[in-house]
Amino acid sequence: MTHLMPVKTSAAALFATAVMLAGCTGDTDVTGAEPPEPSSASSSSLAAVSSSVPASSSSSSVPASSSAPVVSSSSAPESSSSVASSAPNAPLVYAANVGGPALSFNGIDYRADRFYRGGTPNATEAEIDGISAGTPYHTERYGDMTYQIPVTNGTYGVTLQFVEMYQTATMQRLFSASVEGEPVVQSIDLYAEVGGNAAYDVEVPMVMVADETLTIELMSEMDNATLSGITLYSETGEYVEPPEPEPGQPIASAGCGSANTYSDGRHNLNVNGTNRSFIVRLPQNYNAQTPYRLIMAYHWLNGNASQVAEGGMGGSTDDPFYGLWDLADNTTIFVAPEGIDAGWANTNGRDINFTDAMIDELTNDLCVDENRIFATGFSYGAGMSNAIACSRADVFRGVALYAGAQLSGCAGGTEPIAYFGAHGLNDSVLNISQGRALRDRYATNNGCNATNPPEPANGSGSHICTSYEGCADGYPVRWCAFDGDHYPTQKDRGQAKSWIPGEAWDFISQF
Repeated sequence: MTHLMPVKTSAAALFATAVMLAGCTGDTDVTGAEPPEPSSASSSSLAAVSSSVPASSSSSSVPASSSAPVVSSSSAPESSSSVASSAPNAPLVYAANVGGPALSFNGIDYRADRFYRGGTPNATEAEIDGISAGTPYHTERYGDMTYQIPVTNGTYGVTLQFVEMYQTATMQRLFSASVEGEPVVQSIDLYAEVGGNAAYDVEVPMVMVADETLTIELMSEMDNATLSGITLYSETGEYVEPPEPEPGQPIASAGCGSANTYSDGRHNLNVNGTNRSFIVRLPQNYNAQTPYRLIMAYHWLNGNASQVAEGGMGGSTDDPFYGLWDLADNTTIFVAPEGIDAGWANTNGRDINFTDAMIDELTNDLCVDENRIFATGFSYGAGMSNAIACSRADVFRGVALYAGAQLSGCAGGTEPIAYFGAHGLNDSVLNISQGRALRDRYATNNGCNATNPPEPANGSGSHICTSYEGCADGYPVRWCAFDGDHYPTQKDRGQAKSWIPGEAWDFISQF
């Protein structure tokens, strides 16, 4: 296949040639928080996009014997209405808000980020070209990455949407991109092109797909590659929604079949410029061909990841990972994240972003069943698990909360997710009414029948667990109330071991 011919053109020429798409520019302060981690990825074979190419160049400059499409990259006049408002003369078949959730803008429905391998999500609250957050170009995925989008065979126009939301000077980020194996940009410097917090689009028309997968690759040269959006247009092809897996069917992550670099112990991760860490514990018989359940276990206020991973904390957690490690019997990957200031304030979504980054790292390196990812925690850790249930119900299969309350925020909070909660009648730190409020939210979200679960009498030294009825298939709610105070591993009177780990494991392992 002939290499793509890069062309730089004016906004007016874009409509005249019908093969080019305008983006936007704007000058605002850069307030994104992406960590500048260098990559050694090579892209010496890619053809460069150069600002020295005259604006009069067009598709007519491609030799008649060549079938290669023209690549166009440009910016449009500063206007909030111009972002993503121009499109090739072909129907839109797919759009993705890279690094972020689904949203609609200027008549385009952007789907949530998916079909990627590699990269780390990030977002900015800064204005992009004069428009506020909650619109395209406010999220990104950075690092080396590959997208494989399922489509029918045909010819497509591909628009790659970029923003420099972190660097504040030229020659601080250089990266390259290819579509279907053909180079479209080389050593691009977004800040040199349009400055910070400004949208920049590269359109690649006439992309031929013959294997039912449209492949986009981004390779870092200096700092990290970045991408904020993808749109596909076609007269001859269509996007193909992958079939939903059967209930309980494993979804193997990208790391399955590869040699993992993660091992037992503490690992560091830079998230939006902040160094974070977490402890990983793998099954003793870990096999890179087997998709494993993944459980993220969050510590309590003034606790830490080591205490969760090692256990032996008495009233906090007797055994590793709240007693779940032994019960899992080498069937599950466990992770103990480390909070900032020994807690989970989740300020500006920082702990959700940390969770997203960990999930990306682990699923790309380890063999994880993406249909069985869970969060659990005690007290502040339960509050963090609740924040995950609210905002990441599309990623996490379920949560198990011990003495929880809404402490770490609840962005969203309307989607169903499997929910287990245990709370003491006499909780002197987080009143049981706070735990009941969380339970009731998910009972409603999951479509369960309204009920008033029975609770044990004060002084009984016992517990009562109730499974809600009428919940949507795959979204159970189970609630355990006990006669006791603020503990994650409460024991019934006269018993040497807590009943809570067994209840939580039975709930999680049903999936």
